[in-house]
Amino acid sequence: MEVEQESDFSDMDLTDEYESDFSHMDLSENIVPKTKTIKRGLTRLPKMRTKFTNSGGKKHKVTFDELGRFSGEYRSKFSSFLGDLVREHVRFRFLTWKAVTKEVNDKLWEEITRFYDIDASRRRLVMNQLGHLLRNFRRKVYARYIVPNLGKPKKLEKIPKQYHSMVEQTDWDKFITYTQSDKFKDVSKKTKEARSKYVYDHHLGRGGYTYLRDKLIL
Repeated sequence: MEVEQESDFSDMDLTDEYESDFSHMDLSENIVPKTKTIKRGLTRLPKMRTKFTNSGGKKHKVTFDELGRFSGEYRSKFSSFLGDLVREHVRFRFLTWKAVTKEVNDKLWEEITRFYDIDASRRRLVMNQLGHLLRNFRRKVYARYIVPNLGKPKKLEKIPKQYHSMVEQTDWDKFITYTQSDKFKDVSKKTKEARSKYVYDHHLGRGGYTYLRDKLIL
């Protein structure tokens, strides 16, 4: 398996309502993050699992506001946990969130309820958020590793260093092939056009509007 030595990038949690995993990408631009950040997601889950075991299996309560958004003391940690979890279990195995099997969905929910106290009635909402986080992760991979190497097959076939231990070469190859397809380009173009109609973009990080509201109230 070939790996490419590159630094990691931020795992900030954003959302998007479109099915395309790359809805806001402009394929004519080199949208490459310029800042380098510490690798966090690849080490957070093991540390959290160890801490959970050492605490005797104490779960954190996940609460929601009146609009169904994560709220409370653990909202940011829970959002980060979801992002790490979907990258660990889904990664590039499926081309879209809708293609994820029931078996994998059940495993994700099992892991979530293992560490967090959350009502079963919230499962659909949480699973939708996992889909958003997966799309965001793939958009950043596309911007960081694919856009700069378009037209360079040898470069594209190399798995980035920080993912080589968790990504199969066949899955990476399938992902690269998909991003070069006419279907991908067509969907990306349509969803980018839809996104261009947004009046305001979300720049509030993991806490979102719930965090801003609570901050303003205080």
